[in-house]
Amino acid sequence: MLLQRAFAALALVLVAIATTVAAFDHGPPSDSLPNVGGEWKSWRSTFLITPESGGYRIEVSNPDGFLGGIYKGEVKGGVIVVTGPMAALCGEIRYAKDDDALEFCGEAFQRGPQS
Repeated sequence: MLLQRAFAALALVLVAIATTVAAFDHGPPSDSLPNVGGEWKSWRSTFLITPESGGYRIEVSNPDGFLGGIYKGEVKGGVIVVTGPMAALCGEIRYAKDDDALEFCGEAFQRGPQS
């Protein structure tokens, strides 16, 4: 009887330890991104990103290209999943922490002067 109680107590301690480790092992949520609002520029395009109803409104100015238009974006899995003119070909915007840059449809965007 004493041995059964000892095993039950040990099991409870192990469950508590496993729960605590699992709670702290995940780090920040995978859907988190830094503040990406503001103006971003590539060699031929400009983004104007504004927060909008749980996601983003992304206005792309691309006078001589095909990316231009208004996109809607929602953060999922650490990227911005977009809907809009080129979303069928380029469905997400990725953030590169090391460069503080965005990547969309093969173009790298750096923060503009108004960010």
